[in-house]
Amino acid sequence: WRLYGEAGQVLDGHSARLLLVAAHTGGFARSRTLLFLVPGDAAGLVRARQSALDPTRPQGRVQLRDVRAEVLGAEDADVRPALGAVGDAAAAVLAAEAVGAADRVLERTVEYAGQRTQFGRPIGSFQAVKHRLADVYVEVQAARSAAYFAAWGADRGEP
Repeated sequence: WRLYGEAGQVLDGHSARLLLVAAHTGGFARSRTLLFLVPGDAAGLVRARQSALDPTRPQGRVQLRDVRAEVLGAEDADVRPALGAVGDAAAAVLAAEAVGAADRVLERTVEYAGQRTQFGRPIGSFQAVKHRLADVYVEVQAARSAAYFAAWGADRGEP
């Protein structure tokens, strides 16, 4: 198999030694998606690191230009439904992680508002600050509920 195409925002895409690539094959009449293995040093593979908001999750742009690839699994299979289910589960996990991060940021902000003083008293005692923190608390709880629902749906195979 020879692969052409590109993808951006690939986790560790700039440095991975082995790439797992989902590629559309078969043209219009026999359309299907297959998985391929591509070595990180394959001829025709062009990679570049991209800047990311989270430095713990480096990302890269991957370009495949007539790259030799080995099909993973049966050539007559279509992995699109399985990839969709994996994507839903991964999105639910990332949502839970984001809620945890938001909850911790809110916790630290409340702590800071109780320590930081302005006009001789903690800024957390000001009504405007209290209201804003209460609004953020409600949004974090709503996000938590959405993350729980996403996990519930992913567990049952629902989108």
